[in-house]
Amino acid sequence: MIKSLLCLLLVTALLLCGCGKNYDNTSCAFYYPYEPINYSQQDGVIGSHTESVANGRDYKSILNRYLQGPTPNGFINPFPAGSAVISVTLDGNNATITINNKLTALKEIELSIACACLVNTVFSLIPVQTVILQAESTFSDSSIYKVYSNESFLTGDNAKELGISKNTED
Repeated sequence: MIKSLLCLLLVTALLLCGCGKNYDNTSCAFYYPYEPINYSQQDGVIGSHTESVANGRDYKSILNRYLQGPTPNGFINPFPAGSAVISVTLDGNNATITINNKLTALKEIELSIACACLVNTVFSLIPVQTVILQAESTFSDSSIYKVYSNESFLTGDNAKELGISKNTED
């Protein structure tokens, strides 16, 4: 219980570092954990590196380039090899990012950090209020379904409050 609460607080702090968005379709802030990861760092455990994005609206290609690297000096890539975005769906102020199941191999804090990096990158790329991350196979026990707003960290359990329904069987 305490471990879960600490993870939730950490990811909340991580998400708050991604403020001030500029949607110019020519650049994007790619977020990564600092190397080495230091949880007592004043600026948090993640930072950003601005990347040029030639096709600013080809979100799937940009996010796949981000997931696959290379990672700039001073940062580490939090995503397992082979991680890929399957689809990016925009619906009003919501962006649903479907990723392959490689990310489900991460556990606890590694997953939280990877999700925080990916969500902050999406918020810097796409002008939306909510990012929904889901794994390609939402029916497995290790599936990912998380809802994040640009003001707070939310889990899939809070999706109903946002009027977003989960497409999984209980």
